[in-house]
Amino acid sequence: MLDVVGDRGGYNLASAWASARVCAESKKII
Repeated sequence: MLDVVGDRGGYNLASAWASARVCAESKKII
């Protein structure tokens, strides 16, 4: 998740953003 800078920087960044969003949504529900 911290591998934002790398060969797949864009993909990792999008993945981290999606994970953060899901986390925020579940926290809202809880």
